[in-house]
Amino acid sequence: MTRLPAGGDIPIGTPAATDSVVYVQLSDGTLRRVTNTNLIDTAGTQASQTITTLSTTTIEGIGDTNTTIVFGDDSVVGTMGGVEFVRLVESTQDATTFNNGAVDLDFTVKKLTSGNAFNYDAGTDAVTLNGATVGITGAVGITGVMTLDSPNVYDINTTITAFATGGQASATALTGEFNNVTTCATAGDSVKLLTAVLGQTQIVKNSGAATLAIFPNTSDSIDALGVNLSVNCPVGCIMTFRAISATVWETQETFYSSAPTTLKGGFEFKAVDNSADYTVTLSNAAFGQASVVSIPDVGAATGTLAALEATQTFTGTKTFGAINRYKATNAITAFATGGQASGTLLTSENNSITVCATAGDSVRLPTSVAGMRIQVSNLGAAYANVFPISGDLIDALAANTAVSLPVGASIIFTCAVAGSWKATAVPYPAAKFTTAADVTTFAAGVLSGAAHVVHHNTQGTPGSVAFRTAAEMFADDPYARVGGAYLLTIVNAQGSGTLTVTGGASGITLTGTATIAANTSRDFVVTYTSASALVIQNGTTGVFS
Repeated sequence: MTRLPAGGDIPIGTPAATDSVVYVQLSDGTLRRVTNTNLIDTAGTQASQTITTLSTTTIEGIGDTNTTIVFGDDSVVGTMGGVEFVRLVESTQDATTFNNGAVDLDFTVKKLTSGNAFNYDAGTDAVTLNGATVGITGAVGITGVMTLDSPNVYDINTTITAFATGGQASATALTGEFNNVTTCATAGDSVKLLTAVLGQTQIVKNSGAATLAIFPNTSDSIDALGVNLSVNCPVGCIMTFRAISATVWETQETFYSSAPTTLKGGFEFKAVDNSADYTVTLSNAAFGQASVVSIPDVGAATGTLAALEATQTFTGTKTFGAINRYKATNAITAFATGGQASGTLLTSENNSITVCATAGDSVRLPTSVAGMRIQVSNLGAAYANVFPISGDLIDALAANTAVSLPVGASIIFTCAVAGSWKATAVPYPAAKFTTAADVTTFAAGVLSGAAHVVHHNTQGTPGSVAFRTAAEMFADDPYARVGGAYLLTIVNAQGSGTLTVTGGASGITLTGTATIAANTSRDFVVTYTSASALVIQNGTTGVFS
């Protein structure tokens, strides 16, 4: 007979010789599970019997005691094989929980067609959408608008060291979306992008000390460059690279700003090819105020923006709204003892000599360049010599020959052809009077230096007196210019004896009568034909009393 618990009134039936489970419902409605374990052994002896009273809110699979659906107060728990798969709770916060026991349990949502729409693998802690893994690796395709309630957080790699000596092969690989290169010791040290994947983005910042070379991955290219060629990233620069195909990265080649109101026109900033691989930096000085700097209309399809340094060429008429200001240097000291080699170099457009202690102390013009204009004033105590730079010439003078700059005078030197200066003539003073007891040769400077020079010879028996050489007379005259001329009157101011002037000295051509009787005068026109030749032409005579 089958033995039942107290109060049992429904027989179980004949027990089997192997494990079996029988469900019975008592007369009071109680549901019980009877588990027979080897109820009758081989000796015919009853072994064991377990009777479990089941809740009326439990659904259990027949013969599968660890697979149940249990209904609680506002909750349902589904368990299969002793593992809780799902828990549904209606409470202050309604919730559906999968894998509440935190075991290796996968969760899958199938698509209408074949394949999985969603899958969670608890063993690898990985989520896939449409077969693609969601996480650091792989890609997620989203169709339509996705709205996020907080900023995205991207993969960031910092403290990256660029590969020393550069090149693509060993360049430091950039593996993140944002990559901060903090060590770039030498220009050309290198990094390289990921293998291009259409739609992928990588951002690179150079926080190093030198220009960074950014290479694509092997067989990829950047912009319109050839395969495996790099682009430069200056110090402090951030560059964004976007893969437009499986082999090509694009980065920003121009900077463009549209007009903010009419949306017509714009400003484009673009680099041009530079075979020397130089980087040009456009910066501003430390302004003393907020400023708006405008580029003027060049009035043509192309134009040039003038720089502060180096040579610039302007085409067309330029009108300035104020008086131009040019570089000026004051308090210049002419080189004592003179000469070209050590003459004080003039470095400004406007130059003022304030110290010239001795006649012939010198200054030098800069190397002549077509279009130059140099003004020189002499506020010193004696006339100065202004030399060209070695190899240049002034007016019709021989190369390396100076012109004289009298006290209080100014000369403007202009250059139309490199290597040659043209000097404005300094006007002669109206007149000059000199006197001397001339013997043999006239003294230096007594016969020149004004538009009309009057010289009295006071020698009692003057006899013959010679002119100085043409080169000496040219050097004596601070106003001398090739082609220049002046009037010379020589007076024999003694009561007896005739004065005869001679031009036998080097470079002198004396024409006409050269004798001057006592107490008379003779006029001569003196013309400089070169720095070493002059013509003295006899003119009229007069009476001295």
